[in-house]
Amino acid sequence: MEVVKALLDWVVTYHQQLVIAVCAALGSVKASLEFDMDKPICVRSVDVLVGLVCGVSVAAHYASSLSLGLQSLLAIVAGACGSLSVEVILQVLPSLLKQFLTKYFNK
Repeated sequence: MEVVKALLDWVVTYHQQLVIAVCAALGSVKASLEFDMDKPICVRSVDVLVGLVCGVSVAAHYASSLSLGLQSLLAIVAGACGSLSVEVILQVLPSLLKQFLTKYFNK
């Protein structure tokens, strides 16, 4: 019984951080699963981790000025955006690099 009480005390103490982390994880998993279905699991896990870091950092930045509900929503959206930003950068990078190299070597 004391273990359950200690666990509940811990959850009550850190409930805000737990809610933000769970919401950021859910947002990044949703975005990673919906964008490109044929990616390997290691690429998906990197996307989820980047989304989790983005979601937690953005929501923690506004922790003092927003309520828990708005922080949770912000964590979901930032997690999804962070997860998708990796994919967008990886898709745009080859064309940008090719364009840069052709301009550099044509001079």
